[in-house]
Amino acid sequence: MLKKMLMIGGLVVVVAGAGVGGLLVGRGQASGTAEHATAEDEEIVADATGGHGEEAGDKAGTEEGHGAAKGGHGAEASATGGQEPVDLGYEMREITTNLNDPTGRQFVRIRIQLEASTPEARAQIEKNQAPLRDAALFLLSGKSPEDIQLPAGKERLKRELLARFNGLLEPNAVREVYILDSIVQRI
Repeated sequence: MLKKMLMIGGLVVVVAGAGVGGLLVGRGQASGTAEHATAEDEEIVADATGGHGEEAGDKAGTEEGHGAAKGGHGAEASATGGQEPVDLGYEMREITTNLNDPTGRQFVRIRIQLEASTPEARAQIEKNQAPLRDAALFLLSGKSPEDIQLPAGKERLKRELLARFNGLLEPNAVREVYILDSIVQRI
């Protein structure tokens, strides 16, 4: 019990130290001590030091303002009529399956995220979780460990998953397949 409390206390100290360090670095940039601050860094500092006050209101709609068409951080919202961008990503549950291995003792554990082409396609993906998961399991179980571990094999796997998923759904419903994590283990 004491050991757990010491570990938790140590973790709190580490996290707090990282937060204080981040604060100090941020203050260094805000006071102009950072020599290589980017435009994005300057915008973040302006926001943190009151850049949303009266002066920002005076610049609204101008090249420097928040809703500017040229890089203001409201540019995307103004281009879409002020609507928030829709999340088209869908993360599948982790998949674990045996691989096509002569010893029969290797398996893969993989996390996949799909990017839908439209909000309607994302809803279709959610409704068809079981067939999509089934297709991924069957494809993965036919792969060798090398097929999944090598970069060229991962790229091929992504293309094959994309083709299978779009074959189950409307054409081009899935825009992209991302492999978030993959690990091949021996039993």
